[in-house]
Amino acid sequence: MLDTPRSEVFLRLGSHSEKQYVKKTFHLFSGVLVGGNLLESTPGATVSFALNVLGQNKAFAIDPMTYTFGMDLDYIKSETIDRTKSKRTMKVGLKRSFVKLAEEFGSPVSEAIEEDRAVTPEDFDEKTTEPFCESIYAYQAERMRTYFDADIQLQEFSQECPDPSFIFAPYFYIPYPDAGWREWRDLNLKLAGTFAELDGEIEKHGIICIDQRILDDSTRWLRICRAFIETGLPAFWLWLSPLNEEKINETRLTALVEGIEAFESAGRRVYNMHGGYLSALLSKRGLTGFSHGVGYGESKDVVPVIGVVVPTVNYHYPPLHLRTSIIDVERALSDLEIFDADDFHEKVCDCTVCKGVIAGDLKNLRQFGEFVLKVGNQRESQTPDSAKKCRLHFLLARRKEIGHVAELTAADLKQELRDTAKEYAALPGYLTLQAKARHLNTWAKAL
Repeated sequence: MLDTPRSEVFLRLGSHSEKQYVKKTFHLFSGVLVGGNLLESTPGATVSFALNVLGQNKAFAIDPMTYTFGMDLDYIKSETIDRTKSKRTMKVGLKRSFVKLAEEFGSPVSEAIEEDRAVTPEDFDEKTTEPFCESIYAYQAERMRTYFDADIQLQEFSQECPDPSFIFAPYFYIPYPDAGWREWRDLNLKLAGTFAELDGEIEKHGIICIDQRILDDSTRWLRICRAFIETGLPAFWLWLSPLNEEKINETRLTALVEGIEAFESAGRRVYNMHGGYLSALLSKRGLTGFSHGVGYGESKDVVPVIGVVVPTVNYHYPPLHLRTSIIDVERALSDLEIFDADDFHEKVCDCTVCKGVIAGDLKNLRQFGEFVLKVGNQRESQTPDSAKKCRLHFLLARRKEIGHVAELTAADLKQELRDTAKEYAALPGYLTLQAKARHLNTWAKAL
């Protein structure tokens, strides 16, 4: 018998280059989320993918990403060729996908974009708030069908295009405790309340997007949670930016749990927008589910990082529920009494990918961490094949983790975390894994 229901886990499709991984594994999860910018930049591919997901009785939803229009617009601008001039020159402007989103959302976003500025709480008055909420609902409910109608071969079947499984209310980042955070909080509450009252058969969800520092003031955090509960929406997604589950301290974790329990006691479902194994553990405290990307996305800052080298896709190490370099794993094998493939599959991972890669020889483990120096580069980069193996392993390992949490009691999981932390703390200090298990004791205190 399950101690708690299995966590609902949604995969976030960041780009269509990731589709190969999601297509192979989404049937193992609850569903898929995509950003509105992806729908606008590649409508045909996104709609086709959505039909595939919904056709297999999995959930599919579109994140309208309204928050991007309340921040510095430079984050969603790019450099393109200015074709209005005879000589090849470059110009900086809003990315086309976000231009389309602004056009669809209408006032006050479209007006602010025309003025090359971000929207502010003052832009939302009695005349604009309800129409804006209606446009956000309509966008998510109807945009895929619009693209369906635009395809000559699919027009006659447009009425068969399914609706998203649920629809997100418009939301903006609350920059707590910076100046103006209260105005952004009040705006988000007003939008959520207005959205909840709209006519429409598709279930509506709210998003609470706020700086993680709010967890340092548990009293204020709980007031915010209860204020959102009062809007009447049946489900909420928490985006505590840029919360990292491995680094969360006990104080913030306690406050987070209190917030989750407030939603549960009020009969509201609550999800973590960017989470990992800790979010699965928090199902024991009332968290309904969470979402993440393909090998990343368990933590996300609302402020995007620009101009950074593509990160390495490290190996997801199930005993510690984190990603680490395969070199760190190899160095610790003998101290963990892992001497052959059978030991590895018993103590670390026995997913299909790991069994296929190792193929009975532990030396093959290095395939998860292969690097190559490309011509013209000064530093090595991970091989595409190595990254692919790490991503697929991560998704399969995550599925096993979710099942594992559901099958054990909170007390059993607490003891397991503490035992693992103790085992790794006893490793020699020169091994990197020795210091990578400390978060397990913090997590245990939440159970």
